[in-house]
Amino acid sequence: MTWGRFIFIFFAFVLVSVPASAADRVALVIGNGAYQKVPALPNPSRDADDIARAPERLDFKVTEVNNATAADMRKSLVEFGRAAEGSMMAVVFYAGHGMEAGGENWLIPTDAELRSDTDVESEAVSLRSVNLQVSKARQLGLIILDACRNNPFEAKMKRSLTTRAVARGLAPTEPTDSVLIAYAARDGTTASDGDGRNSPFTTALLRHIETPGLEISFLFRRVRDEVMKATKREQQPFVYGSLSKEEIYLKAPAASANTSPIASVSTPPALSQPMAAPKEDEQFWLAIKTSTVAGLYEEFLSEYPRSSHVDEARERIKDPQIQTGRGCVADDQCFPVRR
Repeated sequence: MTWGRFIFIFFAFVLVSVPASAADRVALVIGNGAYQKVPALPNPSRDADDIARAPERLDFKVTEVNNATAADMRKSLVEFGRAAEGSMMAVVFYAGHGMEAGGENWLIPTDAELRSDTDVESEAVSLRSVNLQVSKARQLGLIILDACRNNPFEAKMKRSLTTRAVARGLAPTEPTDSVLIAYAARDGTTASDGDGRNSPFTTALLRHIETPGLEISFLFRRVRDEVMKATKREQQPFVYGSLSKEEIYLKAPAASANTSPIASVSTPPALSQPMAAPKEDEQFWLAIKTSTVAGLYEEFLSEYPRSSHVDEARERIKDPQIQTGRGCVADDQCFPVRR
């Protein structure tokens, strides 16, 4: 065999054996608000815009789709499934209308009419199909649904029902192994769209999703507590699915001092102890310092007025890029300040 032929065969083998997916973390973010047959929802597109930036900062390859038709949603899910094949983490976030029909959960595209219960399968996208796509990830498949709002399609569909029921909110679900499904409101209940820039659920999720060292289970516990407090216990987020004992982080904990080989050899014993955990204000700042959401900086200033990062937070709020687009658009359209 000649040397040139060997090189050709070697590189051909590499190209065939290495997976095509270049991203180890992939995310699909969908925000449906501009419904054509029912009143529009003001927040889903903003929720999707703000959520999409967070996984980008967490090294996810993110695809964002706003006001998707049925064809748009199906196409984006197929493409996402291909990218999720063999990835470490695959995440889908959906904000918009969702419903249960006949014991199945459905995400509703903006062009849906749903005049009859028999139209659901052809006009909507099943949660089961989304589950199948995220389950292709090796470590974690995650579906986050801010889709439990009062559904205007249900009332007109009930008049045509003969064999199947359309229920309030979403139904309980049983995801496949290594998949978590987070509802903004537990099964059979509805979620608030909110009066500010984002829904209460998305507001809480943005508050914690980039916190370093926050294990995925505790992330959603914090979100649950904040939403229940913000809604006076009228809305309770709920997570379905179970994971192994392996700890999973969207943002890994900061490395401690004793992980450095230099410290373990040459540092005196008194200095070789693990580094103290960052203070709460430092953790919060690390999570938001690259955000384009002005409300997060306002909450930081309210919570930690004596932090060393106060001046930086004030400068970020003044940044023209923050003030427009994904920042606060008015005093009453910003993240609520937690008291």
